[in-house]
Amino acid sequence: MDGVKTALTAADKAYTEADKALRGNQGIIKAAAHLEELGVNHKKTLTPYLENNP
Repeated sequence: MDGVKTALTAADKAYTEADKALRGNQGIIKAAAHLEELGVNHKKTLTPYLENNP
């Protein structure tokens, strides 16, 4: 049973990390949006992405 518990814990952690990455909550998207707010110029904007994925 300990092995099952360990496997389930690992699966839960992997799911949480994947979900965080897919939803843009890793910090990369939020950091880029913050730079955009500060006036950093770049070719693409993140605003449409953030509106569709709060």
